[in-house]
Amino acid sequence: MLDKEKIDSFFERRTEISNPNIATHYKEDDTIQFDIALIDKYIDSSSTVLDLGCGPGRITNLLEPKVFYIKAVDKQKAFLEYCTNSPKVETVESELTEFNDDSKYNVILLFGIMNYFDDEDVKKIYKNCFSMLKNNGVIIVKHASGINKDVIVDKYSEQIGDWYHAIYRHVVRDDKLLRQSGFEPNIIDIYPERLNPWENTHYYAFVAKKKSY
Repeated sequence: MLDKEKIDSFFERRTEISNPNIATHYKEDDTIQFDIALIDKYIDSSSTVLDLGCGPGRITNLLEPKVFYIKAVDKQKAFLEYCTNSPKVETVESELTEFNDDSKYNVILLFGIMNYFDDEDVKKIYKNCFSMLKNNGVIIVKHASGINKDVIVDKYSEQIGDWYHAIYRHVVRDDKLLRQSGFEPNIIDIYPERLNPWENTHYYAFVAKKKSY
């Protein structure tokens, strides 16, 4: 099981970094352009969006001009202060496993966050997402997955400059967790090799709708 205290400590230290890219993506590159290009396919000016694990609002702030409303949720209050001050943006400080509301969203985003939760917590989050997603809406989950097997990291990272602890589930296992939660995911591979520096992991997005019965 993942050590939640290590993960909480890691993210608390990340809030002290003023550059949002470095704080959440750990480096400067153009990954965010691929993220936004993917999300753009599923939003318009009438869309309501839920950005779970929003960090310092990198995605929220870029989507704000394009959508009707966006709710940005993160456990770290300091991250939320970076979100655009706009009547179209609402920020909520919350544990992702506990967050649920009565609203229904066109699009729910989970970008770069599910590597920090055990399977049971992932299922809780997906269950809540299922109840908050409109019947014709989509959930977009993006993170690095293990290529051949699960990859668990628990060591000091020279690249990040900090102790790092996370799980990169095998891509098939990621897909299965969504299916077990009532979704029909499509695996999207749009992130070029230059953005995938590790031999045993690869960035994927999972675009899912509710299963039709």
